[in-house]
Amino acid sequence: FMKKIKTAMEVLANPPKLFKKHIIDGIDYRDIDDIKSRCSMIHAFGLGFIQIKLDYEHRIHLYSSAVKITSGEEDFHNHRYNFESFICQGNLTNEIIEYRVAKPGTHLHSYASCELDKGECVITPAPFTVDIANKSSFSMCAGSSYKLNSEVFHRVAAAENTITLLKRGLKLKSLAAILFPFDKEKECPFSANVHSEDKLWEIYREAINA
Repeated sequence: FMKKIKTAMEVLANPPKLFKKHIIDGIDYRDIDDIKSRCSMIHAFGLGFIQIKLDYEHRIHLYSSAVKITSGEEDFHNHRYNFESFICQGNLTNEIIEYRVAKPGTHLHSYASCELDKGECVITPAPFTVDIANKSSFSMCAGSSYKLNSEVFHRVAAAENTITLLKRGLKLKSLAAILFPFDKEKECPFSANVHSEDKLWEIYREAINA
């Protein structure tokens, strides 16, 4: 039984595209004063990136080892919405997978419900296990962008100080799903901040000036 989602090859059939400007939808990631004036929330994800929430659609992500508190690689996951991500500086690799329900499987299919402002995360296992299948990946540098469907499972690995601007669509479901390996301790990817907001802005300023 193969999960009926857009396949990895279908995702790669629409390869990353290039954009030429630092300004996307009127947002210049290098203009920290403007970014701070637009910001509704800045938060450090334990996975190793800072998220700056600008409005319903737009998020800036800065990948920095200064805020990583989880161990190992990011777990494969999907999202509650479709999105497009623009790589503004640095580079990252996006790994796309499919899965098939298996008993026993190598991964536990789970759902995550998180409240960032409270630093709380509830992980709810689904009643089935899965095996990973059909891995594909592509690497992107600054000036590239890609789109991802909410049902596609992926994970990213980014170089230090990589900055992306994410443009999300409407929320299509209440929970995102995560695939946890059985031999790995479950770690909440939405861990509470380990730095003050002032420190996060300092890290961001240093990154855009690096």
